[in-house]
Amino acid sequence: MKLVVSSKNVSPNDTFICLPNGESYISEALSNGATQVLRLSRIEAGRYACQHYNNPSKLLSVIGVTGTNGKSTVTWLVHHAIIQLGGHSALQGTLTSPLTTPESPETCHNMATHYQQGGTHFVMEVSSHAIHQHRIEGISFTVKCLTNITHDHLDYHGSLDAYRTVKKSFVTDPSCICIGPGDFEKDMIPSSTALKGSFNLENLQATKRILLSLGYSEPDIDRVISTLSAPPGRFELLHEHPMVIVDYAHTPDALHRVLVESRQLIAATGKLYVVVGCGGNRDQQKRPIMGQMSTNYADYAIFTQDNPRLEDSQTIINDMLNGVDQDNIPNVHTILNRKKAISFAVQQLRPNDGLVIAGKGHESVQYVGKDVIPFDDRKIATECIKSYLT
Repeated sequence: MKLVVSSKNVSPNDTFICLPNGESYISEALSNGATQVLRLSRIEAGRYACQHYNNPSKLLSVIGVTGTNGKSTVTWLVHHAIIQLGGHSALQGTLTSPLTTPESPETCHNMATHYQQGGTHFVMEVSSHAIHQHRIEGISFTVKCLTNITHDHLDYHGSLDAYRTVKKSFVTDPSCICIGPGDFEKDMIPSSTALKGSFNLENLQATKRILLSLGYSEPDIDRVISTLSAPPGRFELLHEHPMVIVDYAHTPDALHRVLVESRQLIAATGKLYVVVGCGGNRDQQKRPIMGQMSTNYADYAIFTQDNPRLEDSQTIINDMLNGVDQDNIPNVHTILNRKKAISFAVQQLRPNDGLVIAGKGHESVQYVGKDVIPFDDRKIATECIKSYLT
């Protein structure tokens, strides 16, 4: 019997977990075949799910990674390293799920299924929302890792201090091994790796420290790390000369890092372009900072839609423009249509130039109004490269 939180996903004989304020979905769950409805808080749902599925997190080595930036890359690297080191790992996070951290009944079900299939390790991203909302209640972790804390999600948490408190609470756990930046920042990484950028050095250091905590030997870890590649849409190089990179950077710190690293990869005479936007119905405080970062570290910025959701796209861009120094305004283009923005940017490139397409990374859809539109930065950019650069 499966526990399901979303009424739309209920199948015959499932149990529908009705979370607070979810009563209006009970009828849909029943019509889809639910045989039982349990009204539970998230804390209760987490504990119930763990018991229902026979505590699968205690049967697996569970690795949880939180942090403003690097969660997806670190979990991806750890997951693939474990496989190469002989383990049977499952990965859960931004790259595999609509939610970075699903509700606890879904996570417990995924863990139980993985264990039944011979799984040994479960590597998962843990968002600040999930920590605050008790979406990881009852899960036993073997290793927890905090990558970093910078500006993000202040629309939800209210302040950077509150956000920081939530993040740090995750790695204040005497029942497991807890890792923070101070634990891995001096770890030595093999000089020959496929991942570019100093931020990926930090991701590899966190990966190595996690693997050491799991008991793998340093020589074996270094051998495997030298073969790992970045996940899709994370500093992904689509073209070399001129350089075209797609990255998920959607926070000021991540954008700053990506632009600085990209600048170092192009010729001194080259110009750096960035296509960037900000999400609608999300943290408005970071928009002017994103605008400032774009124009301070790139020569030309094209402001466009990210996932505007229910907000007006031009209003979002105006918020970004508020952070741009007046001297940099002439170097900003506004093109609301993201496909046209990417096409325009690619057409400007000369052999020594570089372009960063930031914000969506691996995502394959765009949220505009109430519509979900197929959209993949990598595919659009590749089409433009074939049309204008080859």
